[in-house]
Order: sequence, then structure tokens, then C-alpha cells
Amino acid sequence: MEERETKRMGRLSKERKRELKRQYKEMQAGKEKEKSGSLLLKVLWFIVFVITIGMAWIATSSVYYSIESKGWPTVPGVVLNSDIEYDPPDASSSSSKGTYTVKIEYRYIVNEEMYIGKRPQFGMVSSQNQSRAAELVGRYPKGKTVQVYYDPDKASRSVLEPGFRIGTLFCYIFAVVFGVLTIAPIIEKVINRRRSLGHQDQQIKD
Repeated sequence: MEERETKRMGRLSKERKRELKRQYKEMQAGKEKEKSGSLLLKVLWFIVFVITIGMAWIATSSVYYSIESKGWPTVPGVVLNSDIEYDPPDASSSSSKGTYTVKIEYRYIVNEEMYIGKRPQFGMVSSQNQSRAAELVGRYPKGKTVQVYYDPDKASRSVLEPGFRIGTLFCYIFAVVFGVLTIAPIIEKVINRRRSLGHQDQQIKD
């Protein structure tokens, strides 16, 4: 009776070992897939991170220069072009409105060198509000003589309307929110994958 029980336990032990080996092989195959998936996630995360940092840098620069521009020297300039560019909404967009972008170019001279400026304000010059875009373009018709504020450390950096605006702050907020909403799900997915692998390892050990 004892011998029969011993043999049965031996068979169970062998079956248990085979099952563990099968689980181990499946886990290893899963890890290989996870590695390739993890690498893709890392590349994607890096791309999003670089884009977010770039947007944050542009937004931060806009905020900084919008404040600094109030104290910049001025020179007379002439408006060369003043127009509104309309971009219709994408087919996949939930919005039925397009985007109106203000396009203003002006010429000015600093230390006998001519520059072409394209910045009416710091911050956003695109919106879905056509009347707002038309109002800005209406202030600077083609051929009008204007006062140009330029950066004394870099004369090519200029603006027609200096100072901080809500649109400038919106650029910064948008960059931060975009980064958080885009990166957070990726980080969460990586953490969940690592937890899943850790759980599988623990089951094998048990």
C-alpha cells in the first residue's frame, strides 16, 4: 500500500515538474514579447517626452519674452503683408470649426541692417474665432507704418504688440497638460506590465 502511494506521489511529482517547466517556458516566451513591447513603449515615451519638452520650452520662452518685450527699444517699420489663413477642420475632428491663423509680415531696420518680422504678438495667433483674427489683421493693414519692438540682444527677435497675454499663458498650460495626458498612460502601462511579470514569477516560485 505504501509502495503504491509512493509511486503515485512520484508520478504526481514528475507531472508537477513538467507543468512547472511548461509554465517556465511560457513565461520566458512572454518575457521576450514583453521586452519587444517594452522597447517600443520606451521609444514612444521618448518621442512624446521630446515633443512635450519642446512645447514647454517654446511656451516658456513666449512667456519670458512677452514680459521682457515691454522694455525693448523701438524702431519704425512697415507692414508688408497682412492676411488670415484658414485651415478647415479635419474629417476626424469632432469640431465643425476651422482654424484662423494671422499672417503678418513687417520690415524694420536696426543698425543699418534690415529685418523681416512675423510676430504681431507673443503667444497664440491661431484660433477658431474669425472676428478676433480679423480684428488683429485690421490693426495692421498692408503698407501701414508701425512701431516695432526688438530684442537688443537679438535684433531679429521682434514684436508689434509687446507684453503678456492670456494666449501666451494658454500655450504654456497646453504644453503641460498635453505632456501629462500623453505620458501618464504610457507610464501606467509600463508599471502594469512589470507588475504582471512579477506576479508570474511569484506563481512559478510557489
